[in-house]
Amino acid sequence: QAFRAEITHRFSVPLNTLGFSLVVLTFMLSMRFFRVENYGHTVRVFILILCLEVISIMAANLSIKYENMQIINFLPFILSIFLSFYFFEITRKIKS
Repeated sequence: QAFRAEITHRFSVPLNTLGFSLVVLTFMLSMRFFRVENYGHTVRVFILILCLEVISIMAANLSIKYENMQIINFLPFILSIFLSFYFFEITRKIKS
């Protein structure tokens, strides 16, 4: 069981990395930019990255723990795609 979960984890890690970077990029683009440094934006980005990593770790642990649940490794990537579309829609509504 752990071996099969590890194999799918090796395939899901690059996808999760691309998905996480897409989420962070769309999140940063959906925020307003100011000339003065705003630490709140930086803290929000760090919290977003931490939450995505926690979700990824939990998905990997669940796929190892439960039988035939290796597909859970791809859950963070799917969540990242949906979050990216959500942040992209927010950006479109702000600019309209």
